[in-house]
Amino acid sequence: MTCSDYPKVTRREALAASVATAGVLALGSAAHSAPATADPNSTGRKRWLIVAAHPDDESKATPLIFAERKPDDEVVVLIMRLCGEGRLQDRNSWTREEAIATRTYEMQQAARFLKAELRWWLPPHPENANIAKTPETVAKMVGLLKEIKPDRIVTHWDEDSHPDHAGTAALIRAALAELAVPGGMPVYFWGQPGREQEQPRFIPTQYIDISDPTRLAQVLWSRFVHRCQTAPVTMQSYLKYFHAHGQKAGVPYAAGYVLEHA
Repeated sequence: MTCSDYPKVTRREALAASVATAGVLALGSAAHSAPATADPNSTGRKRWLIVAAHPDDESKATPLIFAERKPDDEVVVLIMRLCGEGRLQDRNSWTREEAIATRTYEMQQAARFLKAELRWWLPPHPENANIAKTPETVAKMVGLLKEIKPDRIVTHWDEDSHPDHAGTAALIRAALAELAVPGGMPVYFWGQPGREQEQPRFIPTQYIDISDPTRLAQVLWSRFVHRCQTAPVTMQSYLKYFHAHGQKAGVPYAAGYVLEHA
């Protein structure tokens, strides 16, 4: 089986599944796109860099990107490594090559939905090595940041039981420390749904309201597109996470971020 053989699900079908998970009964036609809202006070084009350890992690940046991306802004998604390439949800009989093809295809679809350029830190068939901060990886990240020239970065929070998540955060911090951007680079950190107890220092400084059914469906779709890694419990944990943030923000659903200038 190849990527082209993989059964396709339309955006409408996936959105419907996401909405069913959320218990939302109605969607406007705008739910089937990811529009950017013009800002008359915009000071020019920005380049967003989403640094995600694995395919599907980038979906945690979706609420922020949809809320703050301007029409001329560019988005680059950097995926550090594939991970889980030998294990697909409900597809234990698939070979490693089939799993790699599937996860790669789904990541391409996710980047297309975000209208983002997709980059890989490692090719989508990596050896089983975790992402870690070393002099070599820091130098490589510094080079990438100089090439991409982001205006702001969105990535993992430091506290995380997954070594790739924590390693990605440490690597970004170390690279920015070497770059010494005047005034600091705005970095938005996301938390990990289902692991709130492991991240006691993750206290959001900015909340994005995603209570509107259209926006909530878009956010859930960005995770659901990674279908080989998605089970009902996954979507439920995301919804619980957004509801908990919403309670703190005074709205039904929200996504919280920690904004720092690193």
